[in-house]
Amino acid sequence: MRINITHKIIFLFILLISTLSIIIGFFSFNYGKQALMIEFDDRAKALVKSLALNCEYPVLFDNKDMLSSIGANVLSLKDVIFCEIRNEKGQVLFKKGIKNKPYNHEYTSVIQTEKVNDVEEGLVLGNGQIRKFEKIGRIQLILSLDNIRDRLLSIQRALILIISLGIIVASMAITLLLRFVLGNPIDKLVTDTRIVSMGNLDYKIVMNTKDEIGSLAIAFNEMLNALKITQNKLIKTEKMTAVVQIVSEAAHEIRNPLMVISSGIYLLKKVICEENPIVPKTIKQIEDAVS
Repeated sequence: MRINITHKIIFLFILLISTLSIIIGFFSFNYGKQALMIEFDDRAKALVKSLALNCEYPVLFDNKDMLSSIGANVLSLKDVIFCEIRNEKGQVLFKKGIKNKPYNHEYTSVIQTEKVNDVEEGLVLGNGQIRKFEKIGRIQLILSLDNIRDRLLSIQRALILIISLGIIVASMAITLLLRFVLGNPIDKLVTDTRIVSMGNLDYKIVMNTKDEIGSLAIAFNEMLNALKITQNKLIKTEKMTAVVQIVSEAAHEIRNPLMVISSGIYLLKKVICEENPIVPKTIKQIEDAVS
């Protein structure tokens, strides 16, 4: 099966577009994945830090009811699947949820309270206080990555769909464009050259394009004109050669009988007696006529 140049160029363009689309889709997916993970991580860190602040006084006063209320509210939030609150001694004050679920991420924060100590004057601006914090507990949150995974799968499907549609649309557009710009002129040029190859040197190739194909058509027409002139010269030369050959053959056919007659006259002059004056005179007349 012969593949023409138009199909080859279309195939190369489609291959190039497909490669670029896949590369762009790959980087877009990774960028979206990174952005989602950063957003998820920032939200989780802000959440666990906020909970650590809210749990300061319940942990300090060992208020399990308030901690249970805080823990229940946390577990009702999106993606939170496990919550554990411990005091400084490691005693569990609140624990609820699924800890060993796959596709999760763990976040912890220290629960601390502020201690204020008076110090002697020594600062430039006068009396001051140094803020100190004391660790009183720890909070642990585990967030599920299922929603992130689902969103990434949705993004992946959307990218695949967009890339596929883009490749199809671009391929159709390139096919039509190359067919109009390159394919049709080449097909017409091939058809015209076949007409000329059948011996019609008076045929002229008409090409409305001003690109390389148009220049090729002009050069082909000029070649046809030069070929026609050369053919006419060859025809004239062949005619002249034929005329010369005919004349030469005719002269040869005429010359052969005359040579025979001349030989006969020569023999007559040797054989016939010269005493009769009429005979030499007659032979002389024949000899003049032949020569």
